[in-house]
Order: sequence, then C-alpha cells, then structure tokens
Amino acid sequence: MPSEPEERAIAEMWMDWQQTTIMPGLGPLFIGLVRTAPEQRNADVVKNSVREVEAGLRILENHLAERTFVMGEHFTIADIPLGCVAHRWFALYIKHADLPNLRAWYDRLTKRQGFIDHVMMPLT
Repeated sequence: MPSEPEERAIAEMWMDWQQTTIMPGLGPLFIGLVRTAPEQRNADVVKNSVREVEAGLRILENHLAERTFVMGEHFTIADIPLGCVAHRWFALYIKHADLPNLRAWYDRLTKRQGFIDHVMMPLT
C-alpha cells in the first residue's frame, strides 16, 4: 500500500474501478462460461459481457502503456485485484482482443511467486 495519501487514494481508486467497471461484466461472463453447462448458456449474455469487460480492459490497457505496474514502476496493492481480473480474463476460452500492454503486465505478474501460489488456479 502506498504510504503517500495521494498515491494511496489512486491505488484505492483502481481497486474500486475494478469492482465497479470490470466485475459487473466479468461476473456474468465467468458464471456463463465456467459455471453454466454449455447447453444452458445465454449466448447474448456472454457476448455482451465480453464486450463490456473488453471495453473496461482497454482503459487499463491505455493506462499501462507507460507503466510497469498499475501505479508505476513498483508492484502495489492496486495490482492485486486487477491481476485477479486479468487471470480470469485470460483463462477464459474466448477470443481475446489484442491488448499488448495488459498482456505484458499480466505476464510480469505471472512471474511473482505470490501470484502463482494464490491466483493462478484453474477456473472452477
């Protein structure tokens, strides 16, 4: 957690953003593709959820264009919930848009032992 109040507020903003912008689409997408039998899936919900999540991830994609991690050059608490989102997104069997900054950031996370041990689990 950043110690400076302004940086701490920005980290908290990104964590709130993850909950309010990404999760409303990612939740139904995950349920639809992972927890729902293929014959019971609602294709429109899945399609709309992919579009919604991708739109949000494009914001993060642009933000990461000049940063190693969400807050800059150092890993912070802001990377944790967004890293969980990225893991879920990339683990889903869907066509993923070309988001190279997001992918590079996610690849950096996948080299961190804590991320490996606590996040990189199969979707169930």
